[in-house]
Formats: sequence, structure tokens, C-alpha cells
Amino acid sequence: MRIKKEMRLQFADITEWDRELFDAGKQFYSTFAVYPNILLAGRKTYQAIDCFAMNKSENIRRVRDEVPLPEAADIDGPVELARFQTDKYVLEFCIGSKMGFGRFNLVHDELSDIEEESV
Repeated sequence: MRIKKEMRLQFADITEWDRELFDAGKQFYSTFAVYPNILLAGRKTYQAIDCFAMNKSENIRRVRDEVPLPEAADIDGPVELARFQTDKYVLEFCIGSKMGFGRFNLVHDELSDIEEESV
């Protein structure tokens, strides 16, 4: 039997997406006694999250000449976020094709292929 728990939410301020996701995960746990493992949102919402994540000052590191770039720097094409991780749970990002901008669902799907890490 498949058991799926879901909570529908909306970002109040997409520039604070990471704080809001963290708080929503705690709310999800309070409601269902399990952490979510899937974040479902539309493409435009993910594009905004990518933009804000990549341009946040604490995420930008200065590369010094003496420090070699990691192999991941050789990746061709744009790099996009694929997950959100806390010390308690990991959210895999999935596209919801009919979801409006800023709306998102947190889901816990017991039969998900997503590997859960024990903490």
C-alpha cells in the first residue's frame, strides 16, 4: 500500500526560499511526524530559486590562483540545483507542470526512489 503525505504551500518571499523551505519542513514534520523527501514546484519557481541561490553572497567563493578548481568545474552547460539538504532530511526537486509561480508542495512518498540518509 502506497502512503503519500503532502502539504501545499506558497513562498511569501522567494528571495528567502531556503529559510522558508527549512521552516516548511519543520511544519511538515509537526503535522505528519515524518520529514518530506520531495519538493514539487513549477519551472519558473525553480528558475527563481536557482537565481537567488547562485547569487547569494555566502554562496559565492573567490577562487585563488593557488587553489585548483574541482573537477565539477569542467561540467559543460548550466548547473542547476537538484536538492535541498538539512541535517534531518533531503528534498529532491521535482517539476510540477501546472503549478503557479511561488507555489510548492512538500511530499513524503514512502515508495520514492530517493535514497534517505540516516542522521
